[in-house]
Amino acid sequence: MAVENESGKLLNDIRELVAEGVKDVVRAEQIERMTTDFDARFKSLEDAVAASATPATAVTEADADAMLKEAFAEYIRAGEKALSTDAQGREYVKAVGDQASLGVATEGGILLPKVFGSMVDPLNRKSSPLRALATVRGSTGMGFITPFKTAHGSAGTRTEMGAINSSPAPQFNTISHTFFEVDAEELCTVWAANGPEAVDLMSGIVQDVLEAIAEKETEQFLLGEFQNALGQTISGVSNVKNGLLKQTKLVAGVDENTNVIGSLAGIETASTTAVDADDLINVLTILHGRYEPNAVVLTSRDLVKRILTAKDEEGRYLLTVGSVQDGFAARIWGTPLRTSDHFTKFADAVNEPIAIVGDFRNSVVIADATGTQFLSDPYTDKRFVKTRGARRTSSSIVNYNGLRGLYKKSA
Repeated sequence: MAVENESGKLLNDIRELVAEGVKDVVRAEQIERMTTDFDARFKSLEDAVAASATPATAVTEADADAMLKEAFAEYIRAGEKALSTDAQGREYVKAVGDQASLGVATEGGILLPKVFGSMVDPLNRKSSPLRALATVRGSTGMGFITPFKTAHGSAGTRTEMGAINSSPAPQFNTISHTFFEVDAEELCTVWAANGPEAVDLMSGIVQDVLEAIAEKETEQFLLGEFQNALGQTISGVSNVKNGLLKQTKLVAGVDENTNVIGSLAGIETASTTAVDADDLINVLTILHGRYEPNAVVLTSRDLVKRILTAKDEEGRYLLTVGSVQDGFAARIWGTPLRTSDHFTKFADAVNEPIAIVGDFRNSVVIADATGTQFLSDPYTDKRFVKTRGARRTSSSIVNYNGLRGLYKKSA
């Protein structure tokens, strides 16, 4: 950086003058001016370093998705040639040719943060329902270990001078995440990459790669059998599977306080052929009250289709639809409803839950070892430009008391 080289020269000149011991007024004034100039340049360097390490907030939230995708796609397509540097040393994606800026920043483009994950993760959350519901830890590295609750605290009562109730709970254990990589690669011809519609084309490829990654990681978050190791063995359990739908079925003696590590507690439907109002009421009310304010029902479209026309005893539809302001969010008795493609259909379900209700934010942790990484490869095959996206991630249930499953009744 030019400012750094000039500052270093000024500093050396000042040191040499001071070392000579010059005392005349002219030289003293010269040293003072040079010192002031050095201070100003050093402050400018500090500002530049701080700015380059800080993710940009140059675009409004309403415009962010489209502009970030377009700017990022231009960077993927053109590489370093797409970049410019502003007066503070921050890099941003230039406009294509002499066209108007891709963004609204005064620098003329979209500033590039050090980690591209901060740009593309919001796009992934739109396609990954569980990522939007769970707690997400970013840039954790490969050795991520998180505590999780094995028992809740309890309270008691006493008279004015009675003994104070003391509970050893809450109790915690630790869990070590097992990471896996989710990746997707697409290609386009070199002609298409260099054509007049290149930016639009690359935007579509980036979007498609992100959606493919989101879909695959959601599948693994629900169906994955990666083993996460516990810090201490609990009742013979030393590790647990990461997939929500791959936990051990538990329906015997379950109530709101059931908290068995490795088992998704819940209830069965009353019938082997249908889901009725009582089934949904039972699974919603078996969740502890502390998790009710943030509870969400996660299920399949197949089950939603089955309950879409179901009614309670007073003839009211079980499934209600929200207002325009909340995006027509579906609810079951006020509890938000989200769907995922990876649940087993009701007719085929055996020991996997057909729906999960709970506070996912406080019960599931998704840990990303790094942000989403993109690689553009125009060299392996000279006819094509390959665009590859990858993310090393993991997931785990960290609070079994905060989730409940609805299972199809065993035949």
